[in-house]
Amino acid sequence: MLIRNALVGVGAATMLLACDPVEAPMTENELVALNDTIVVLMNGYADALMSLDPDAIIAFYANEPTFRIYLDGQRVTRAELVAQVAGMPSALRSLDAAWEDIEVTPLGRDAALGAARFERIVVDIAGDTLRDWGTATWVWVRRDEGWKVIHGHGVHYPGTLP
Repeated sequence: MLIRNALVGVGAATMLLACDPVEAPMTENELVALNDTIVVLMNGYADALMSLDPDAIIAFYANEPTFRIYLDGQRVTRAELVAQVAGMPSALRSLDAAWEDIEVTPLGRDAALGAARFERIVVDIAGDTLRDWGTATWVWVRRDEGWKVIHGHGVHYPGTLP
């Protein structure tokens, strides 16, 4: 009985040591810093869109198997997204984009949800103008190469923000 109790104790101690410790809650300073980081990243994405630089745009998205994005109700693979973005410089004269009311929800020290409404004015190569607005929700994760969007969804509506 004594040996069995000792083995149970050793087993329990091994399990506790093998498990990751519970992460302490984020401090107010960490929450503010995370919020500011995601807001800067989302505004940086709008800047990348306006530059019409495919590499700058795609750099915001994770390049890993778990990447998922849904646009206007359709799943778009990373390869499809890369192809769409690659065609932007030859198809567009300009793109003006801005976020409104970016909201950040921390999911941990290395993950956050960024959500906002946006408005775009797109001028195609023929000079035709398209105005649209919509909503986007992105899950940002911190990777070795920096913060990346691992999952997202966006919906576009014609016109201007209501």
